[in-house]
Amino acid sequence: MNTIVFFLAGISIGLATDKLYHALMASRTAVDDASKEQGQVAGTGPLPETTQSPAKEVKVTPLARASSWPEKQPSGPDEGHDDLSRLKGVGPKLEEALHAMGIHRYHQLAGLPADVLHDKLRESGGKFNRTVIVSVVEQARLASEEKKNN
Repeated sequence: MNTIVFFLAGISIGLATDKLYHALMASRTAVDDASKEQGQVAGTGPLPETTQSPAKEVKVTPLARASSWPEKQPSGPDEGHDDLSRLKGVGPKLEEALHAMGIHRYHQLAGLPADVLHDKLRESGGKFNRTVIVSVVEQARLASEEKKNN
């Protein structure tokens, strides 16, 4: 019996919360609409007059991908290669994809912009999470610095 009472109380609270939320959103929309009609942002008074200055021409330079991408190294024995699988998020598939792109060392991985690397991995058919790639690049940077200091 207690279970049914708690279940019904939960449903009632949920419905009441939903109605309250929709009532608040409706009143907020009404306040925003009224403020816009009066030329005001809610609670700030009238909007200031703005003058448009001519737009400045912005020169956009393309990302220098060629200079930031490492040269492919000849694939030979693993001597001289860093163990990229030690980085959290680098599994066998990502490690294989990195090796196929010529990335075998921490400093190579650390020197790449994460978004460029992510795009290259996607172009090669990999489905890797951008957040993981950003984390892997940062870990490679730290590992490369640690390796230099030792």
